[in-house]
Amino acid sequence: PPKKWSIPATRQPATPTSIDWNNPAAANLVSVFTPASAGLVPLDPISKSFFTSSHPNDPAFFKTVTPAGIVLRSNTSANYRLYRPGVVAGAVTNMIVCRINTSITTGALLFDVQNGGWDLGSIYLGDGTNPRFKARASAGAITATDSTNYTVGKVYVLVTVGDSNGVKLYVDGLLVATGLGTPSNLSLSREVAYRSPSTTAGVVEYLLGATFKGTLPDVMIESLGKNPWQLFENPFRQVWTPV
Repeated sequence: PPKKWSIPATRQPATPTSIDWNNPAAANLVSVFTPASAGLVPLDPISKSFFTSSHPNDPAFFKTVTPAGIVLRSNTSANYRLYRPGVVAGAVTNMIVCRINTSITTGALLFDVQNGGWDLGSIYLGDGTNPRFKARASAGAITATDSTNYTVGKVYVLVTVGDSNGVKLYVDGLLVATGLGTPSNLSLSREVAYRSPSTTAGVVEYLLGATFKGTLPDVMIESLGKNPWQLFENPFRQVWTPV
């Protein structure tokens, strides 16, 4: 039968589409998170098992969906999250596409990949003094912090790589910081979680999240930094050929 060849998306799809499994990066893909309001819906098994946890004082209103993305909302706790347990064990690559709408310096948790506090490539907003991105592993024993402040209102593609050598932080495809060390409990099966870094709704808009088993090569991370939407098929650009 004919085989469908999809041309990868070059921007956020406006209509529901599927993952482009012909893309080399998709070979190690284990988890995807997208906002349905942005035209993307969970179409593949790997993206159907996220859960929400919320503060007992606000159980009915955990997140607000906007045309741009999903905003995690919290009234009294910064621990609201959208999460999926037991996603990946061992080395891991994480990618988040998001817009930061507030300057945060305190080191607030933005994205978590951890088990019992043993994280591997989690992302924080702020280094304690400046509004900068920080990746960490081993409950903060290993850190990699960008040397440049992030810009409020800008969309960023953030990638972390955690393996036996430590943790790396990439911003828009470029390696900006490395934290060396051997992470504890590397073989643990970890959850991935997208969190509210503030008690104020609207601080962060999550546009896309993806987790990959193992370490992606630099050239692939650079490509994703330029076009993270290549993970999806372009529904309007497909070619059928005989095989």
